[in-house]
Amino acid sequence: MAQTNKSPQPSHDMMSKIELKAPSRSRRMWNIGYGSLSKERFLNLMRTHNINIVVDVRRWPASKIDHFKKENLESLLQGAGIKYVWLGDKLGGFRKGGYRKFMDSPEFEEGISALISL
Repeated sequence: MAQTNKSPQPSHDMMSKIELKAPSRSRRMWNIGYGSLSKERFLNLMRTHNINIVVDVRRWPASKIDHFKKENLESLLQGAGIKYVWLGDKLGGFRKGGYRKFMDSPEFEEGISALISL
């Protein structure tokens, strides 16, 4: 997920907007499907939508696409002046008993709190 403090541009077919309300402030978050994007197109989407933080919620942040492996993605974003945060350990999928059950856990609550605090 990516966060921005600025007004969104028109939505792109690869991204969807999520409104996050926290006490005394409001944030916009965008969810992006990255699998078929070149690194140039990915960064262009970040710039177009004024994204300043990317929160990676993949439990295992690996990819067949080299630039979307955790270390490479972090470096790519840092070079573009975008903060990278990995919360896959707290919010990622593939949980014993299913994700719906996991959403009731203290670990998930910690992840949501960390996300809201960004």
